[in-house]
Amino acid sequence: SAAQGKTLNDGKVDITGDTLTGTLTTRTVNIQSGYTLQHNGTTIIDTNGIVARAKYNDLAELFTRGDNDIEPGDVLAYYWATDSVHKAARCDEMIIGVCSDTYGFLLGGDENNPEKYAAVALTGRVNVKVVGKVRPGDPLVLSSVSGIAQSSLVRYYGIPIIGKALAPHDGERVDRIPMLVVMS
Repeated sequence: SAAQGKTLNDGKVDITGDTLTGTLTTRTVNIQSGYTLQHNGTTIIDTNGIVARAKYNDLAELFTRGDNDIEPGDVLAYYWATDSVHKAARCDEMIIGVCSDTYGFLLGGDENNPEKYAAVALTGRVNVKVVGKVRPGDPLVLSSVSGIAQSSLVRYYGIPIIGKALAPHDGERVDRIPMLVVMS
């Protein structure tokens, strides 16, 4: 490559041969055919689009915020009339996911106006706000408090399961715990 042996980006990146070392801060990394992106000898991305060992855990999509007070961990519902998401309430028919700040992949949105959007975890592991006693494996449903989940060991028809708890929670305080998204 033409950059071999040269230091780029204010001394933070060094390309020697086919190896880049240092810290590269960028929004986009283009990997040419036949190359891989590795960290400590482990392939993270290859040119076939395969990703392994992602630091974060869910696939999220950006939806327009209908509420300004949406926070990571809130259970969200979609309102088709306004094409936006809000903290879910028990009467909502279209609960779609959990507001995420741990996404590994993010779809959609407008990078020039990020505060307009909420990242909604559609699948994978995400940290969800819960209240009450929760055991790992418990199905989680929306509680009586908007945007907050709770354990449900009894299946109530008409109340969608949001996911499966991956960690315990004990008490009446609201905390975030990891959950596997399982929308039903």
